[in-house]
Amino acid sequence: RRLSALRGEFRLRLSSLEPTVVDAEYAKRLLQYDKLCPHLHLSVQSGSDRTLARMNRRYSRNDYLAIVSALKAHDPLFGITTDMIVGFPGETDEDFAESLRLVDQVGFCRVHTFKYSPRKGTRAAEMDDQTPEEIKNRRSREMIAKAEEDASRFFSLCRGAVRRTLLEEETEEGLLTGYTDNYIKVYVPGGRELLNAFCRVRLLDEYRDGMKGEIENG
Repeated sequence: RRLSALRGEFRLRLSSLEPTVVDAEYAKRLLQYDKLCPHLHLSVQSGSDRTLARMNRRYSRNDYLAIVSALKAHDPLFGITTDMIVGFPGETDEDFAESLRLVDQVGFCRVHTFKYSPRKGTRAAEMDDQTPEEIKNRRSREMIAKAEEDASRFFSLCRGAVRRTLLEEETEEGLLTGYTDNYIKVYVPGGRELLNAFCRVRLLDEYRDGMKGEIENG
């Protein structure tokens, strides 16, 4: 609240939060701050309640979906990114399928996929039902493919939308690149005088790891 009240042209972005910190009601209260980007990196780790319980996560699949519902009701193009772990000890094919279904259900703009690796001294490392490496590799490939499919679908929904963007770098091809408020990496033609300045960008087509766009005047 205090940061958002400061004068000047800037934006705030929250990341690396978990449903234990932000629930649906908390998310709704965040939406009142105009300088807060319509994007949250909200880590889920798994779409399976059984796996979440084994991870000792104090939230459920439905808790997560309630937060998503609150954010998407405010802005259907609200950007949600997440972390997903595959191959946690005891993860069954059905548990993994639940994670894939969650990705489809949420409509993430980006999913960071990690294969579970045991850390000495943790309870998970002592579990008997460790997932074989070849299964972890296969599930990782499937999750990455699902995440790319989901991101492509999100980009399609955003096509034609105009989003506030901060352009930060110039590519070798001479395009300016930066992130929209809802966390889409955009590539637009323009002069270097536009770097480190906010502008309105109309999103056009999927390109590389984001979308091509054009700067809107006015």
